[in-house]
Amino acid sequence: MEAAQQSLVNRIASKEIFDFQPLAQDKSREIRYTRNADFNDEVASEFLNRNLRAADLAAMLAKSEQPALLSPFFY
Repeated sequence: MEAAQQSLVNRIASKEIFDFQPLAQDKSREIRYTRNADFNDEVASEFLNRNLRAADLAAMLAKSEQPALLSPFFY
């Protein structure tokens, strides 16, 4: 949430926000986040028992397919 707010502040200040073109939403391209019903004690326990190191997570992220973002903002 902080990244979204920081992006908005920066883009208003630079007037870049006025360059954005409206785009109709396409429900079929939405990213689905985990629902509460999908996250339970068993799932949490399995995740915590993996004992992953930061390097392991970085490698997994590097291999994963990243979504095509319209106007990404990183800080």
